[in-house]
Order: sequence, then C-alpha cells, then structure tokens
Amino acid sequence: MRAARFYAPGDVRIDEIPEPTPKNGQVKIKGIAGWGGGLSEYIAADQELVFPLPADLPLEVGAMIEPLAVAWHAVKRSGFTPGSKCLVMGSGPIGLMVLKVLKARGASWIGVSEPSIQRRQMAAEHAADAVFDPRSVDVVAETRKVTHDEGADFVFDCAGIQASLDLAIHAVRPRGTIMNIALWGEKAHIDFMEVLMKEIFITGILGYDRCHEELLEAVAAGKFQGLEKLITRKIGLEDLVEKGIKALITEKDTQNHFVSPRMPDVDDQVSSSSTFPDLYEASIAELQDGLQKGHFSSVDLIKTYFARIEEVNLQGPVLRAVIETNPSALEQAKALDLERKLFGPRSALHGIPILLKDNIATLHSEGMNTTAGSFALLGSVVPRDATVAAKLRAAGAIILGKANLSEWANFRGSVPSGFSGRGGQSSSAYVPLGDPSGSSSGSGIGTSIGLTAGALGSETDGSIVSPSSNNNLVGIKPTVGLTSRAGVVPISEHQDTVGPMCRSVADAATILSIIAGRDPLDNFTSAQPAVVPDYTKALDPNALKGVRLGVARQFAGNNENVLAAFNASLDVMRGLGATIVDPADFPDFAEIRASGNETIVLDTDFKVDVTNYIAGLLDVPTGVKNLADLIAFNTAHADEELVPPFWTDQSIFIKAENTTVDQAYFDALAADKDLGQTRGIDGTLKEFDLDALILPTSGAAGPAAIAGYPIVTVPLGFQPANVTLSAAQPTRAMGPNMPFGISFMGTAFSEFKLISFAFAYEQATHNRLKQLAFPEAIPKTQLQDIVGK
Repeated sequence: MRAARFYAPGDVRIDEIPEPTPKNGQVKIKGIAGWGGGLSEYIAADQELVFPLPADLPLEVGAMIEPLAVAWHAVKRSGFTPGSKCLVMGSGPIGLMVLKVLKARGASWIGVSEPSIQRRQMAAEHAADAVFDPRSVDVVAETRKVTHDEGADFVFDCAGIQASLDLAIHAVRPRGTIMNIALWGEKAHIDFMEVLMKEIFITGILGYDRCHEELLEAVAAGKFQGLEKLITRKIGLEDLVEKGIKALITEKDTQNHFVSPRMPDVDDQVSSSSTFPDLYEASIAELQDGLQKGHFSSVDLIKTYFARIEEVNLQGPVLRAVIETNPSALEQAKALDLERKLFGPRSALHGIPILLKDNIATLHSEGMNTTAGSFALLGSVVPRDATVAAKLRAAGAIILGKANLSEWANFRGSVPSGFSGRGGQSSSAYVPLGDPSGSSSGSGIGTSIGLTAGALGSETDGSIVSPSSNNNLVGIKPTVGLTSRAGVVPISEHQDTVGPMCRSVADAATILSIIAGRDPLDNFTSAQPAVVPDYTKALDPNALKGVRLGVARQFAGNNENVLAAFNASLDVMRGLGATIVDPADFPDFAEIRASGNETIVLDTDFKVDVTNYIAGLLDVPTGVKNLADLIAFNTAHADEELVPPFWTDQSIFIKAENTTVDQAYFDALAADKDLGQTRGIDGTLKEFDLDALILPTSGAAGPAAIAGYPIVTVPLGFQPANVTLSAAQPTRAMGPNMPFGISFMGTAFSEFKLISFAFAYEQATHNRLKQLAFPEAIPKTQLQDIVGK
C-alpha cells in the first residue's frame, strides 16, 4: 500500500509499504491515518476505538469527526452550558470546529476574532453571530455591547499567540473561563493581576477523551449542518505533498483538505453534477440554496449565464434576446458573495441574476444603456435607477443585462414583435424563427431557456402576458400602481405597469414581493394597499378549493388546439375543488370590442409622457427632446431604424404626434374606466359572484389593460406536431410546439388571490416541461462547466 512518510523538514515521500495485519481485537480499515511512519491507505486499529458512522453521513464528512471531537472535548471540558455567550479567538480549522460545536450545543451568541479576511468569511458562513477583525475593531468593546458590559462567559483560544491570549483575558467576564486549544510556538505570558482581579479560570486541552459516541449521536441528530463546506479541496494521496502540505503552508487561510485513498480523479469529484441545478429550469430557491451551501457563487452564476447568452444570442439560432450584458455584474457578484459570507443574504434574491427589459432605467455609470431599443436614446444618461431596479439591487439581486424588446414597447408602428433597432429581430426558442410576441420579447426568450434566473417586463396592453404565453412562462401583469413606473420609458401613465416573467409562479411571486410598493416618484402607487403582502405566502396548492371561477368565453378566441387544452384545464380545476361558471359573459363585451377609447388614451399619453421622460434625462447625445424629434431621428437614421422590408413603419408615432390633451381624451379615459372596470371586470365578477376570471392568455390582455387590472398567466400547452409551420415574415406566427398560456384575471390589487390560483393550477399540471425548446436553442453551458475552472 502507499504511505506518505516524513523523513525530514521539507522531505515527505509517497512510499510503498506492507499493509498492516490486524491482531486480535483489531480491525483493518481503509482510510488515511497514521501507520508505518506516516499517513497510509490502511490501518489496523483497536476495535474499541472504532465507531460506526451514521449511514447517511458522507465519508469525507466522517473524516472530520476526529478534529471535531477535539472541539467537542474542549467545549465540554470548559464547563460550557447552553445559552452561554462565547468568543472564539481564531477561525482556522480548529476554530471553525469549536464554532460548530458551540452552535450545536446551544450557545446564545458566538463572536469570532480573526485577522484573516478569508477565515472571517468562513466563520460568517458557518453561522458566527459576529465576526471581528482585531486589527480594526475593539473586540472587547464589541463583546461587552452584546453581554450587558460583562464580557463573554467563555473564550476559546484557537490562535495560540500572545495577542489573542491578552485579548481573551480582557474580553472574558469576571469568573468566566478561557479554554486554550492551540499549540503554542513560544512561552505565553499571563497578566495574573487581571486573572486575580476577575477570578478568571484558565485551562486547556490537548486532544479528545472518548467523546466520539456522544459526538456521533449529535451528528446523527442533525445538530451539525454544513460540515461539508469545511472541505475546500479533495485530493488523492499521490497529491498530498504538492496540493496538500505545500498548499496548507502557502495558502493556510483558505485551505482545509480531505485526503482520499482513491486515485487521481478524486479532485474532479469535489462537486458532482447533482450539486448543480440545471439552469434551463433552475428556480430562484434552488439557486439560493446552492449559493447558501457554497456549491457555487454568484460570480459562478454570472459567468455561466454570460456563457449561455453567448451560445445562442448572436450565435447558433441567433435568438437576439439580450441587447447588452452588464459589464459591472461580475464585480457586483463578487461583492455580494463576500457580503453573504460576512453577514448572510439580504433576501431571497441575494446574488441572483435578473434581466431587465431595455426600457427600465439603470445607472449609466454601471455601463449599460436604457434606450427602449432605439438608437435615439443611445448614450442617454438617466438620473437614477428605475425604482424597480433600485428595489432589486437593495434586495441583493444582480442586474444581468438588458433584454431586447419590441422597440418603444411596440408603440412605434406596425412592426413585427421582438424587433428593435439596437437589438434586431428576436425570435422564439420553441419554434425556429417563431414569433416571440412582445413587447417584452427578450425577457420572455431569455427566461424561457435559462439565460437568466428571471426577468422584468412591462405591460401597457399584453406586453408581459403575451410574450410569457408565447415563451412558455409565468408572467404577472400587476395592477397599475402596485409597482412603480418611475424610470421606465413610458407609453401611458394610465396603463403602464412593470412585472416579473419567470419559469414558475413561486419565482414570479418572489420577485413581485420585492418590486411592489409605494414610490413618491409615481403618484399612482399611492392607491395601493398600505401594506403590500408577501406574495410568496400565496403559494398554496389547495387554493382552488371552494373558489368560483368564471370563464370569459367571449375573449377565448377560436384556435381549436388552445380551446381544447383550455377546456381540459377546467376539469383539472374542478378536480381541485373550484366551481367553474361557464360562460361568465361580460355585459359590455360588444362595447369593449367596438370602442376606440384605448387608442385615444395611449396616443395622447405617449406624446406627453415620452416628452416628460426625455426631459428628465441628464444627457441625450442625439439631441432628441420630444416625439417630433424621435420621428425625425428615425427618418434621418432609416438604415438603423426603418429597415426594409419588415421594419419601416412609424405610423403610431405620427398619429400620436397629432394628438392633443382635449375633452375627447378625458372622455376616453372615463369610458375606459367604465367599460374595463365598472361594467367590465368588476361588473362580471359581481354578477356571477366570482373570485376571478379565467381564459386563454391570447384574449386576456384587452379588458385588463383598459381597467388597469392584474393578470397572472401560466403555461397551458403547446401546438401539436401536425400544425402547419407558417412562413417566416420575418417570424413565424404559428408552428409545432408553439406554447400558449392560461390567464387568471381579477379586480384591482387582487394579485395575492390570482397567484394562489395560478400556483395551485401549476402544481397540478406542471405543463411547462411537457415540451422543451428546440435543441439548438438550448444552451449547453452549465455551472459544472464553470465552477472551479
């Protein structure tokens, strides 16, 4: 067998030596331990010293039981009692073990003093309540703050230097205990007058004393979490010298090694693919769990998403989902990784990458533009982050980049969805050159195949729910006023709203909970409830039991495949306990269909609102100031903006430029409220005593748009394989596997109920993964390709 043997300082060799032959009362064990003058692959040990590990405990974690036993013995020998406040001097391997034992045995507060930033990070990661750099922080004063000016009950010196001992004597309370666990390289000097005056008890331990059984019981009981994180590298015995001993000497602040008797591939097995979620479908909760467990970092996530974008955005299927990525994202991710280790996560979005539609402002200094897809705003300098972007940042999210969109949120003219001058023509990942819908096209495409953890879109009439439907996603179009529009390039202050586009209802609820709330920069938000609910509390799989849902048949459309899937969904919901009222007809349906009021409102609002937006910019290099300037800019830059043969139109711009804020405009506003709210959604809900309305997403946008009311769409199904593939002009309106959704629609600020209904349906059906994107559109890069590389 092989053994690592010590011959002299700096001279450790891997030798072949005979395997041990166990004597009576001994057992032969495979593992790295002392034998033959060094560390060897097999040992013969007295049977009374062999303790079985819990069946579900990985062997590499089991290897830490011995050093953990030293910490267990130290804490036990100190006289520690649960509820004590403790200070640990030094967070090297033994200090971290002491920290783990104190946590397991019920310390009420644990502070750690450690000058090394890497070791402080590890202490924070392993649940220290406070971590101090003794070079810049008065550790004694900070300890007294949390101990009512008394000092720590117990101080564990794991550093073995004079400075730590002196600090321990000052930081411990009168009649407190100092336990030394460190080996000293020189004689210690003790201030016995301080010891005398405070009646301090100072003691020490050398190793462990038959405490393995009770320690293993505690491990089996789940009192130690995250022990695997203490292993920073796995190496084979043949690499012990170069990757083990030398690394421990030169990188002692960051290295804790597990040496395996297995052969060379062990270093590649530090993390198996099961450690990493598949980014095609990974949920925010899964990503957050991996970040918390240290399986990967936010830096790893950013690098992986960047690589996935690179694969399919302008190469391969050329989906053109992303206009630009954030050049500051890696730096921000690194800072958030450090913050996580020192202080824990800010929220469920800490370190999570989010893509923003390119009409949502981000600070120019960060390195990205905010242009609504138009060259007319390229280089413009916004005064601040959009409020929703600022809320994401405050929650610890990372803005990954800007998503392509239908230029000016599909308000320039009759132009195919998903085209912008800056981003080009985007297309679906489910049908080659398929229509991604819009205007939040890139947010939909990018999220659908895991180019991001989630995205924000905006909606005036269909621009969240329609691309969510076409891209097999969950989309939440919030009530106008639930999320701020400050810093969002506008169409209409009366209909614009910002919401999440995600792969699951849970993810969308998580993001909405962060971005919702009042904002003094958007007076429409003052209408929302005083307390915005935590929408993740709506995730109840039984939420449909006892509710009444009305089928808005008049808006359901006539696509046979969509209707068949929708009708089948009604039986699913009945099975979940819902009462289905079918049909639940709008009393004013014909008037809504005939009305041109929405066009009057949007055209008039846009002319005013876009001028106000541009006036608020700090700099506009192109010199545009208003809608007339935008029209002229497009004409002058037709080669970039009015590109033949499909993208030449700006008729909506021209029509809007000819509007005036007059009585007809105010009459149209009042009519929309009456048609959409009073006699529309609210009237129908009241007439049929309904909790919500349900319908295929393709017909849901209109009534909710003029009402300013919420919609939640979730995946419903896919066009079958025998559907005729439309011609590409430039995108395909129809094709096999094209997704479609089902929508839950309600009254103002009913998002909590709608999310709960949508979640219950989603959990009962799991429609999203019944069809994947076409193979060329699915990025291959995964976290395991990036982590550790």
